Amino acid sequence: MARSLRAPDDSIRATFQPYGSGVTELWVKDRWGGWRDIVLGYDNTTNWATDPIHPNFGPIVGRYANRIKNGTFELNGHTYRVPKNENGLDSLHGGDIGYDRSNYTIAHLSANELVLEHMDPDGFQGFPGQVKTTTRYRLGKNATWHIELNATATKETPILLTSHVYWNLDAFNETASALDYVLHMP
Repeated sequence: MARSLRAPDDSIRATFQPYGSGVTELWVKDRWGGWRDIVLGYDNTTNWATDPIHPNFGPIVGRYANRIKNGTFELNGHTYRVPKNENGLDSLHGGDIGYDRSNYTIAHLSANELVLEHMDPDGFQGFPGQVKTTTRYRLGKNATWHIELNATATKETPILLTSHVYWNLDAFNETASALDYVLHMP
């Protein structure tokens, strides 16, 4: 079930879901004071789990974001094989059942903060070590959104987590060009 947060000064609002630990809506005010949802995603949250194309709209991807060539890697003299879910050639975003396709548990929820946890067992999809992943989302004053990703493993293992958000800075007003936009990321 999706959970909604808002900043203490009500300058930003967001909705997150435990499936994939993903952001489904991020509302900010435009220069005229109107609310705009600036992340791309589905209007119906069940589509995240059922869309066969699975475009990764807003989840946390891992155990290893990006690609592992030929679905193999070497660690401490041992060769590991993981699912080749990208055209049968490479492992993409953690394999067939990456973190983006996993249900997280809500560990903490307040008006402006959500903490989600996921436990990945040792050997799952060929990866060594049990991994506990924590995603902390917090909305702050002045329309700030904080994301903190942590992973703790019982063995050496490749870990690369990221938020896979698609931004729509025009918020579906369908401007023909984005050339006049300025994005500031301190």
